[in-house]
Amino acid sequence: MNKSALYIMHLTCLFCTCNAQSAFSQTTEKALLHKLDTLQTVADRKKNMPAYRILSSGQTYSLLWTGKVFSGTDNDKADTRLAKAVVKGLNSEWLKHSLKIAIKEVLVLEDSVKQTAVTIIALKSAETKWCINSFDTEYFLLDDFKSPIHAIPYFIDGNAYIVCIIPPCFIVGNEVRPYIDRKSLFENILKPLIDSLIP
Repeated sequence: MNKSALYIMHLTCLFCTCNAQSAFSQTTEKALLHKLDTLQTVADRKKNMPAYRILSSGQTYSLLWTGKVFSGTDNDKADTRLAKAVVKGLNSEWLKHSLKIAIKEVLVLEDSVKQTAVTIIALKSAETKWCINSFDTEYFLLDDFKSPIHAIPYFIDGNAYIVCIIPPCFIVGNEVRPYIDRKSLFENILKPLIDSLIP
């Protein structure tokens, strides 16, 4: 191989390395900026997470879902539409089984300023050969409601406890996301009332 061919090969290698480093640098910079934006969004969200305090809680309504219809003395007082939507949102197959259901309305103070209505629904299997299975989900939006009601499930000792709330929201790009702090909702709303909710 002559001297000029070696020189051309050397220049080609230098050019390729520079482009590769430049592309790597741009990709790394974009990844770092994205990570920074994500961390900032998470930090802003945590800073803006609402704090809750129970102001009052209503009567606990007891129902039985037979696998086809609701029955029980509180059938005409409780929000059966909301209860059915929650069960369907958790797992529509559960509607084929008998369930003991407890429903409680709670008035909470959000961030020491705003009063918010919250509904807590407790579910327990009414069958001896079938039980509620827990699964990992932070929250889900209930369908067929004009308001953006979110259901936040907790699975404790074979029971499902669902906190239904219209949470405050924040905007990320073109997307609206709810502020939901599962720990705060559990500690400040569900935990103090859990004994009165066991169906």
